[in-house]
Amino acid sequence: MGKREEFLVMVVALLVFMVGLVHITNADMVICGVDVLTLIPCQNAVSKSGASPPTKECCTALSNIPNIKCFCKYITSPILPLLGIDPHKALDLPVKCHLPSPGC
Repeated sequence: MGKREEFLVMVVALLVFMVGLVHITNADMVICGVDVLTLIPCQNAVSKSGASPPTKECCTALSNIPNIKCFCKYITSPILPLLGIDPHKALDLPVKCHLPSPGC
């Protein structure tokens, strides 16, 4: 195989690898059937340092979660505080949005 063919094989292999990474990354962004990016509007309302009420966009995102109780298993995760999320504020969020409490 010549240098050109070797280069093309390497480029194709790299593209296949990158497509696989994108797929894995996207799959990792889904929790409880929800793309976590849709919950970004809730960030200020659940941050340790912030005291902002949830925005309309946040409440809309929460209302579209098919099974909000699923998030209960993440409330005790040690990762939330590391991400700057106050678990107690996260638990209060549905009620502040006039949605049913997950009952965790």
